[in-house]
Amino acid sequence: MPLSPRTGTDPAAVVVGDLNRDDKADLAITNYGDNTVSVLLGNGDGTFHAHVDYPTGNHPGSVAIGDFNGDGQPDLAVANAGDYQNPRTVRVLLGDGEGRFQVHVSYPTDDYISSIAVGDFNGDGKPDLVMANSEVNSVSLLLGNGDGSFQMHVDYATGNGPSLIVGDFNHDGKLDLAVANYEDDTMSVLLGDGNGTFQPHVDYPTGHSPSSLAVGDFNGDGKLDLAVANTSGNSVSVLARSGLPSALKSPDGQRRRHLPSEHELCERSGAGCGDTSGLQHGWRIGSGCFDSI
Repeated sequence: MPLSPRTGTDPAAVVVGDLNRDDKADLAITNYGDNTVSVLLGNGDGTFHAHVDYPTGNHPGSVAIGDFNGDGQPDLAVANAGDYQNPRTVRVLLGDGEGRFQVHVSYPTDDYISSIAVGDFNGDGKPDLVMANSEVNSVSLLLGNGDGSFQMHVDYATGNGPSLIVGDFNHDGKLDLAVANYEDDTMSVLLGDGNGTFQPHVDYPTGHSPSSLAVGDFNGDGKLDLAVANTSGNSVSVLARSGLPSALKSPDGQRRRHLPSEHELCERSGAGCGDTSGLQHGWRIGSGCFDSI
């Protein structure tokens, strides 16, 4: 029988980390219904302590872990959806290294945040926050000051209905963003410049209603590939790295938005696919084309 630890009301998102520094995996879970985040400390045997709840903003959704104040202890960042009476915010909760948290500061946001992630996007050794704004179709970057506070957000355009994931997709040592655009049936890649800025998004076709992404090396070439879950298409799009060029340029040398066809992506793979009629949502490099999982 699967274990089913209790949480707060209407759990919305979960993240895994060692929150009390005992080398055992713990859980942090946002509870949309009662405006809390639950911390479940792991026992290391697949079981967990009873949840301890901490206040968030109104209707918390996504949650991420990072050491935001530089004390070596894991902290939490929670995206709050708000409502017509309560503002949309990101709340930072600082950890004491024992699995306990206290509210530190909240930052107003302009939109409903569908996902939030942590990374060092300007190379200063301090964790930053990046968020996908699903209604205004952008991602927001908040550069960290290293003391638990963040600078004002800077926004970058995406497709419609974005959710995001972080990775180094062009293998230049700088963090990039991949964004699933739910309403466009596309995925956007925003290459990071390493100084806290991003290049304009370049888009790639997916299946219908892409809603979330995962990163892995699916073809064993040592490069990050992407898997995209397509809600309405009942499929997963797998896009291998060779199908994600670091830059797409028009004849005048300017970057441009481009949606490569399935045949173009197969040609880039060198797989000699020829007929791509069976390749609906996925590509593979080095071993031919295949249908989405």
